[in-house]
Amino acid sequence: MAERTPTPDGLAVTPNAAGDANNPAATGQEMQAHRFWGRWSTALFLPNAASNAATVPAYAKMRPGDRAWVQGTQSIYVLEDRGTDGGADAVWNVSGGGGGAAEVVSQALSATVLGTSYQLIGSAYLVAGTILAASSRAMLGTDQVADTAFLELRRFTGGAVISTISATGVLQDTAPGADIIIAADDWYDLYLRSSLVTTTAIIGGLRLVYS
Repeated sequence: MAERTPTPDGLAVTPNAAGDANNPAATGQEMQAHRFWGRWSTALFLPNAASNAATVPAYAKMRPGDRAWVQGTQSIYVLEDRGTDGGADAVWNVSGGGGGAAEVVSQALSATVLGTSYQLIGSAYLVAGTILAASSRAMLGTDQVADTAFLELRRFTGGAVISTISATGVLQDTAPGADIIIAADDWYDLYLRSSLVTTTAIIGGLRLVYS
């Protein structure tokens, strides 16, 4: 990677590589400036990302290689493609992550719930912009081969259901099936129940993959 050199205005410059569209031979410039776009709560709000359309003049200042800090993932993001003017379609990647760096947390969680009423079994604090990947897992099941266990993720404030997964039969490896995007900083609660009043739902552990 080319050495980055600070400039008086707080930008950083990277010498152009041969064949680059901004090569001095093509543009007459010796350096390409990279801008630091500050701190953001979530990658969704980075300049011209999905929840923050950028238009001229801000859009005109965006260049591949620009950087920003995302508090939600505690990561530096690098602009790969600024997208279109006002299109909210810029591509930002975690620095060194090649499109995103996931972290994995495995948590032993032993809980049982008898009957069909949801009961709180645990909570976690999540920040806005966190993505719980579809590759996350839960050891979930019941004490009967034909009955079903249900696991809900709810936001503490307001109690909105964020996701529900289920498993029919005895304890088994279960996946959510889709990415879960956290919209707001808050506590998020796990609730468990079974499909019949005489059946016990069981959870034995969680494997959370998040970015």
